[in-house]
Amino acid sequence: MNRRFFGLALATVVGLSAMTQAAIARSLEDILSSGVLRVGTYADQPPMAALNDAGEYEGFDIDVANHIAEIMQVELEIVPLTTAQRIPFLQSGQIDISLGALTRTPARALLVDYTIPLHSESVLVLTTEENAIETWRDLDAADQTLASGRGYWTTDMVRAELPNAQQDLYDGPADQVRAVAQGRATAIVDIIDTMMVFTEQYPDVNWRVIESEIYSAWCAIGVPRGEEGLKNFLNVVIHDMHTSGKTQEFWTTWYGAPNPKPVPLDPVF
Repeated sequence: MNRRFFGLALATVVGLSAMTQAAIARSLEDILSSGVLRVGTYADQPPMAALNDAGEYEGFDIDVANHIAEIMQVELEIVPLTTAQRIPFLQSGQIDISLGALTRTPARALLVDYTIPLHSESVLVLTTEENAIETWRDLDAADQTLASGRGYWTTDMVRAELPNAQQDLYDGPADQVRAVAQGRATAIVDIIDTMMVFTEQYPDVNWRVIESEIYSAWCAIGVPRGEEGLKNFLNVVIHDMHTSGKTQEFWTTWYGAPNPKPVPLDPVF
């Protein structure tokens, strides 16, 4: 194909794609007019978000989502997502905002916009007393099998930092913790707050956390590209949550203790 023609055709496709997304994504005014806020998050990852016995969503993300919807005076619609669906659902306009501990990364920032941080997350090692390792670097050995999450950014980090370890992939934290509890994996290198909740299901296992922090990151609310009005509104709401103590209130309710690394207060965003 003629290179110039190919370039023009590609530019047309990209342009149409951008126009399609812009047409699908809903602005703040669209959401207010519809009376419904569509929030994407997990359906099976307590204490972040999960269905309870009554078939209702509950968790930290749900409290945050309800708080935002209440301020907007709209109904809340929870859209259950997997880890891998969070960005595509934003891009396709199937959700208005994404929670689900959406870590800020440069690669994702090419695809969606972020609010100011909602909370932090820290990567530590979860293993058992049977594992004699002393530091997370001791896991970089062929006799160590790590239970990692499919589609998680931490999975790529582990693969790069601990290349000699065996790595098995699972669909979520519950499966990761089960693998270690049943002896199919020796450790987890991942977000510790999320993992610890599932250890309660295995009281006979002697769990151990290696306390040295491997990595800390900020999690924010994902917003479709270019929706500045929606992003600015959410920034004001999140800042107010941090200054009023509501963020830590929600976190303590579901995780049992305040977030160990609160977001620094900055009025400029």
